[in-house]
Amino acid sequence: MAAKLRPAKLRLLLLLCFQGVAVLQAMDLACVPSIWRHPLSGPYVDLTLYLRPASTPVDSSANTGIRIEIMVYHKDGIRAFDKYVLRKNATTESDTSSPITSGDWADLRRFYLPPGRYGLEIRAVSLWDTLDRAVLSKELMVDTPTTGPSLSSPILLHAWYRSSEASRWNRHGFFLMARPDLPYRRTLDTMAFYTEVHLDSTKAGRYLLQYALQDQDGRVVGARQAFSRIPVGKQVHAVLGTWPLADLEPGTYRLVMELKDSTNTTLDQKTVSVVRWRLDGWAKNGLLAVQGRPGDATQDSLKAWEQWLMGLDSNAIYRQCMSLRPLCDTRQRGTLDRLANAQPKDPSAMQNFVYHFWKGSGEQGAVSRWMAYQEEVDKTVSMFSSRITTGYETERGRVYLQYGPPNSRTVVDNEPSAFPYEVWWYYQIKGQRNVRFVFYNPDMVTNDYVLLHSDAFGENSDPQWRLQLFSRTTAFQNLDNSMNRGHFGSHLDDHLRNQ
Repeated sequence: MAAKLRPAKLRLLLLLCFQGVAVLQAMDLACVPSIWRHPLSGPYVDLTLYLRPASTPVDSSANTGIRIEIMVYHKDGIRAFDKYVLRKNATTESDTSSPITSGDWADLRRFYLPPGRYGLEIRAVSLWDTLDRAVLSKELMVDTPTTGPSLSSPILLHAWYRSSEASRWNRHGFFLMARPDLPYRRTLDTMAFYTEVHLDSTKAGRYLLQYALQDQDGRVVGARQAFSRIPVGKQVHAVLGTWPLADLEPGTYRLVMELKDSTNTTLDQKTVSVVRWRLDGWAKNGLLAVQGRPGDATQDSLKAWEQWLMGLDSNAIYRQCMSLRPLCDTRQRGTLDRLANAQPKDPSAMQNFVYHFWKGSGEQGAVSRWMAYQEEVDKTVSMFSSRITTGYETERGRVYLQYGPPNSRTVVDNEPSAFPYEVWWYYQIKGQRNVRFVFYNPDMVTNDYVLLHSDAFGENSDPQWRLQLFSRTTAFQNLDNSMNRGHFGSHLDDHLRNQ
């Protein structure tokens, strides 16, 4: 049955998933696996899918759907496969129904899988525009259930409320939609989480679930700790908790959950990483400075924006300057380098550079162009930032800002012999068609992917990029060899062909 999710809640969820850009050039696809356990039939996986097509159908014909293929594979072969069409505005009870609002799609699929390590691949393509598609590939781990009292892996939530309806979206009296692996960015965000405690109903005992939000040093953050007494007599007990994050400082935290018995012995423990970001006010405050005025063609609006620029401190105006690099030509990048390397920094010169950069194409629309670009910069900060590099300074951020969103983005983090990698495909870039970018993550720890290869004019083109990608397990020895074949489980060629 279609989940009755309030339109505002799902719209906010999809905005979080896809960073608030109203119109994209390619379908966005996110998947959140949740591992559960049935007392009799064993473990199973719920896949929560979120999709946002780039285009909208022109009518309400039968082609207003998204074809989805889900494949779960193991070293022994394909273990599960599902192919179906997700229809829009489904109101009857159906396996293809989903809670959606205008332009946004969501679905939940369930697979019963024995314990093991799997590869998961999801392909989605809109029926009204076959160029509007997405591919996602990731690793899926199903742990062996323990025989004693245990916890399921907690999930973070975006949408949740009590509900007694019989629906795939409901668990033990709660409507739940898992939250994608995204930072909490909004000031008034609430962190919600859910887990299940599994007990042996034939054995008496007293149990306590303790949970807390901890920093990297293991200290409890503020008053974010609580406990729940687990009643006896039930095999599965659901626990849902919430904490406001308004006063939580930016950083990486851990949600730690411990199941204890009456002797205070820890029987099971689970942790989830929680990331809190607050974007700098250098863009947000600038937007507020010019919004609500008669229009950016007026001198009042342009003057307000100029005054805001002049009021920025040296660090903020420096970030404004550096975020422009993807749009700059060779001469302008030389100017940026001189401004960046100057000692001491010259805030006045950087302010003039930013002001004239946007005004150079004419006062008409200068502020609106700047505002639109800030939204794109904001997206790169959210998607591509690492602990040491801001999103627009990464290679993925640079390509995104320079060429725009790709028409297709394939994310692969589970191929046995390869480093995590992404394949971006553009239908057309500056007169060149069928262009690909391959990024990879050689350290496998940070989010700072490196541009490995591209066939775009002027970009890094490495004939041995496949060898580099698969050097995770195979030594890079023959410098004359440009191919690397025969790696078990590799779908690289499929990702390159099926864009």
